[in-house]
Amino acid sequence: MKTSMTNFDINAVVNELTSRISSSELKNIFELNDMFFFRLRTKTEGTQILVVELGKRIHLTKFQRTFPQTPTGLCKAFRTHIKGKWLKSISQYDFDRIIVLEFESHEKVFKLIIELFGKGNVILINPQDKIYVAKHYKKMRDRDIHPGIEFKFPPSTGKNFLEADLDWAKEQLLNSQEKNLVGAISKTLNINKDYAQEICLRAKLDLKISKEDITEEVVNEVLKGVKKLRKNLSLDKLEPVQYYKTESEEIVDITPFKLELHKNHKAIPKESFSIALDEHYSSMESMKDSSVELKAETRRVDQIKEIRRKQEEHLKSMQKISAAEKEKGNLIYLHLTEIDELLSTITNARHNNVAWKTIKEKLFEAKEKGTKAAQILKKIQEKDKIVIVELDKKQVQLDFLKTGSENASEMYKHAKKAEGKMPGAQKKIDELTERIAKLEAGLEELSQKEKILLEKRKKDWYEKFHWFKSSDGLLVIAGKDQRSNLDIVKKYLEKDDLFLHAEIHGAAVVVIKGTGGEIPQSTIDEAAIFSVVYSRAWKDGVSAEDTFWVTPDQVTFSAPSGEYLAKGSFIIKGSKNQLKNIPLEIAIYPIVEEKWAYMIGGPRKAIESLEGVVKNKIISVVPGDNPKSRMAKQIVGIVNKNLDENDQIKINATAFNDLISILPGNCYFKKE
Repeated sequence: MKTSMTNFDINAVVNELTSRISSSELKNIFELNDMFFFRLRTKTEGTQILVVELGKRIHLTKFQRTFPQTPTGLCKAFRTHIKGKWLKSISQYDFDRIIVLEFESHEKVFKLIIELFGKGNVILINPQDKIYVAKHYKKMRDRDIHPGIEFKFPPSTGKNFLEADLDWAKEQLLNSQEKNLVGAISKTLNINKDYAQEICLRAKLDLKISKEDITEEVVNEVLKGVKKLRKNLSLDKLEPVQYYKTESEEIVDITPFKLELHKNHKAIPKESFSIALDEHYSSMESMKDSSVELKAETRRVDQIKEIRRKQEEHLKSMQKISAAEKEKGNLIYLHLTEIDELLSTITNARHNNVAWKTIKEKLFEAKEKGTKAAQILKKIQEKDKIVIVELDKKQVQLDFLKTGSENASEMYKHAKKAEGKMPGAQKKIDELTERIAKLEAGLEELSQKEKILLEKRKKDWYEKFHWFKSSDGLLVIAGKDQRSNLDIVKKYLEKDDLFLHAEIHGAAVVVIKGTGGEIPQSTIDEAAIFSVVYSRAWKDGVSAEDTFWVTPDQVTFSAPSGEYLAKGSFIIKGSKNQLKNIPLEIAIYPIVEEKWAYMIGGPRKAIESLEGVVKNKIISVVPGDNPKSRMAKQIVGIVNKNLDENDQIKINATAFNDLISILPGNCYFKKE
């Protein structure tokens, strides 16, 4: 499986990127799991995301990721110096696995060096070619990567494949000390062994030619193979190919053009090399994310098992204590007469001020003589007020200030206390066992599930506004703020359209995009709802509001002579077509497609008229007191109840943000 890019791959993808993202503006940078994402606004293709994974890959990506809200320190440094600047050029250094991005602003050029060999690195260079910051700092024999140091590229092991003089290459190959021809080509031209083999295959040479068999004739054929490979790279349009193992459908390689090396594998042509790389590496990223999630859940199960083990040990300890204390209490009662006699002898002697030394001597003398009460004595610890006795070969500690019965009672209390803790410990063990069983079932499911990385949906031009398609199939757009209101009027209001505006200050501009014929009243009525929904009337909590419509020629930005018109304002000339008591209500519906899902909003009749809509899944809201963020979460929950797991993932990726944009403000669910 392909895990990193070759210098041929980099050459190809750089050529693609040059045509697609050169002269774009860098809008932001994100770092996630050793990957960097550069959000670029291009002049022709809109927003594009360039992904760089150190040591592995660089390409555009169409898949969505959730970026950290707080940038890393390195990301902050990048944003400080190159965010907002223009990508002047993107190039490959010396046909090596090194890419140079040049960002320009006010004639100052900052370079971002991306190294894809080894563990990889990303290094920001100032206009004086000195290092600002880098992902990895290190001092090597031939270069130093630290702030303030002049940047130097790593020395090459061979010469640039595209530019190396063929006479020089011939001499190097004839005098090479490598073990075989493939190794000699690889080192001389600084290319990996796959492409060294490809040169041999194109020259119809045996891949096993050893050092001793590298003749001038062989080298001449090698140089023919080099020329053929160079010609492939010089073509204006590459023909990228994805190769699979025929028997397993496993991806073997993705190459910028067809290779003889893979002629026995299944080949699928790809439209774009960057897209092919994106699909391949993003699927690997999903597998990696799934593996990380699985490991985290496994650690969680192991931690809970360890807690259960300690609880089981605690339960066993309580059982042992209970049994031992009961046994000691029982033994005391079996030998109660001897114990009481021994204890009273000790306490009476102490009351008569007999020294401990004398007490011990007399007791042990009595023991030797066979006195029954003294026979059980093992030891006296006067400082601890303890006497140790042996009862049926088991040693028992007694408090000599208490009677035998009182000592036995204390032991039964200890046993009862231990028994009292056992049900709680057992309950905890049972709860943990049940929890582990559920988690292990989830682990099995997780091990079989691959995390889905969703494609980013390309939006239509009108989706930067509020919008819907009417029941007659006409597009209706509404401004989100003063700026977008002006954009709609100045850029998108045309002669076949209609203009609507609620009879209240602080309302959205609404435009029905006509197609040349008369606009039906049903569309006007639906657009009227849109115009009052996205007005201050929603915030005021009213149930209905008036609106009007006019033709485009009635809307002007010119104030009458002698009057002043505030910036961003416009004037309506002539009579307005009034629409009274328009209800404030908006319907929400999820659109779930193969690669993504998103939420739409609009008048209920317009939503109901869409092809394939399930009417009982439409959610209507009206002005209310529930915060729209809370309502958005509730709507996502309602929508997800009817979806399978994959579709839920799609909804969760964008639905909340979609709803925050669609919902006019705080609201309630409408009771149908």
